[in-house]
Amino acid sequence: MNRRQQKARTELSPVVNRDGIVDAIRRLQKLYDASSISFSSEIQRTVMLAHGWYVGSGRTATAIMLLETRGLGHEAAPLRRSLIEHAMGLAWLAQATEDAVNSLLRGYQNVNLKKLKEVFEKVSPGQGAVFNDILDVEVDASSEDQYLAFRRLCERFGVDRIYGEWLRDTALSHATYASAIAYIDSSNGDLNLSREPQIHPDASTEIATLLLLASHSFNELLDGKPWTAMLREIEVQIVSAIRHESG
Repeated sequence: MNRRQQKARTELSPVVNRDGIVDAIRRLQKLYDASSISFSSEIQRTVMLAHGWYVGSGRTATAIMLLETRGLGHEAAPLRRSLIEHAMGLAWLAQATEDAVNSLLRGYQNVNLKKLKEVFEKVSPGQGAVFNDILDVEVDASSEDQYLAFRRLCERFGVDRIYGEWLRDTALSHATYASAIAYIDSSNGDLNLSREPQIHPDASTEIATLLLLASHSFNELLDGKPWTAMLREIEVQIVSAIRHESG
């Protein structure tokens, strides 16, 4: 990105009260610790998965912010991608509940475990049998299976911006052209090799938005939706912390 592109990007970006955003993130991360929850036994498997994803999302957000304070925000791309996927996954669980769980189990069987079993059998014949207990569970195919594909999941919720952020961080997380040119400095019109990435992201607004989505989704699974009022208050805080330049 050259200086002209950087200037244009700055002019089009909202001015953010970062302290307000960070405070909102902290409040979201404390929601679960401060609450006793109950849920219907009919969605026990859903809540078990949602619990793991929700707690993990909070820890991932902390890790991203710690990396950014060390000047390693660019290297946090895999964590940002993970946070995006888990926040969207929680939204799916909140809507499809046990049907989504069945699709996730089928995906785990057909993609992860079958490949692991093949590798184990090649390395140590006979050891792949350890995966049979899960592989032998019969799960019927469902129309929800299509949402194992992240693009389809984003289309379901109409979140093109989140899909774009996921594509960006996917490219930066793997051995791609994008991950290479991040270390090429073209600010003066020439191409110079750099030991520092040329884009230094501040993901605080993105983190706040994703954690808010995750929290709303988890709240939907709980008896009485106990966080509703607090989430509305935090949402107002996040919106007010993002203000566009006037004039």
